[in-house]
Amino acid sequence: AKAPELPALPAKPGYWELGKIPAWTFGWEEKLSPESKPAAPEIPMISAYGIEAGKTEITYAQWKPVFLWAEANGYRFANDGDIGSMGWLPGTHSQDEPVAAVGILDAAVWCNALSEMKGLKPCYYADEALTQPLKTANPFRTNSYQWTLKSARFCPPPPLTFPKFLFHFDPAANGFRLPFSSDWPKLAGTAKYASGGESLDPATAWFADNSGERTRPAGSASPTGAGFHDLTGNVFEWAVEPIKEPNPKTGHLFSVRVHGGSFRSDTKTAKALTTAPTNGAWDWINSGIASPEIGFRIVRTAK
Repeated sequence: AKAPELPALPAKPGYWELGKIPAWTFGWEEKLSPESKPAAPEIPMISAYGIEAGKTEITYAQWKPVFLWAEANGYRFANDGDIGSMGWLPGTHSQDEPVAAVGILDAAVWCNALSEMKGLKPCYYADEALTQPLKTANPFRTNSYQWTLKSARFCPPPPLTFPKFLFHFDPAANGFRLPFSSDWPKLAGTAKYASGGESLDPATAWFADNSGERTRPAGSASPTGAGFHDLTGNVFEWAVEPIKEPNPKTGHLFSVRVHGGSFRSDTKTAKALTTAPTNGAWDWINSGIASPEIGFRIVRTAK
C-alpha cells in the first residue's frame, strides 16, 4: 500500500494547536544522520559574578535541534521534551516557550551535547576518572509525574525507584552545565532579592494570576536582578548542588533541586532564592523526574 502523503512543513517553525497538527510536524525532521551537522542554536548569555548564564530558560526551539543532533550522535534521552505546558492542558503553543517535561538527566545530557556541538569540553561524566562524557539519561520515569511516594491524588501510588547515580562533574570544563543552587543569588542579583526571596511580580513572572494556566514565550516578561528573564515564573528550573558525602538513600553526589516558579505558582511560593517544597506532591523532585512545570537554564563558568 502506498504510504500516506505527509503534510508540507512551514518554511519557518511557528504556532500549532495541540490535537490539530501531528506531533511530528514541529518544523524539523525527527531523525538526523550522523553526517548531519546543523548549526548549534544561539543562546544569549549574560556574565555575572564569574559565570555566564542563559538570559532566558531554554526554549523548545533551542532544545529540539540539539536533541536531534545528539540522538544521531550516540546520545540517548529518557524524555524528548514538550513545548512548554502542552502536556498540562491543550492549547496553542509557540516554540519560543521554554522546553518542559525533561528530567534532570535529560537536561545534563543535553548540556553535554550542546558543549560538543560548540567544541567545548563537557561538564558531566559517567566515570570518576572523567573520561566518558555522560551521553545517556537514566530511562527511569513514572506513568504520571503526580504519582509520588506520599501524594494522595492517586491511590495507591506505585513505588518509586530512585536512580542510584546522577553524574560526575568536571569543574575545570568550559562547557555548559546546569546552575548550582549557590549560583542563584548571582543570577537574581543580591540587591533585588532578600535572602528569602520575594513574592512573584506580574511584571516579571508568569504565574497563576496572569498566565492563564499555561507557559508563555521565554523572555516575554520583564527581566529581574542582573537582567535575566523568568527567574520567578513560567517553569521551575532544575539545579544541583554538590554534597560532601553521597546521599545514603540515593547514592547521589549532588542534591537535586528546582528554583524559581511556574505558570501555576501562587504569589507566595517559588521564590527565586528558595528550593521548591520536597514534601507531599513534590517528592518526585528529589529523583529528577520530568514534569510539565519544570524546564532549565544553562550556565557556563566564565573563562
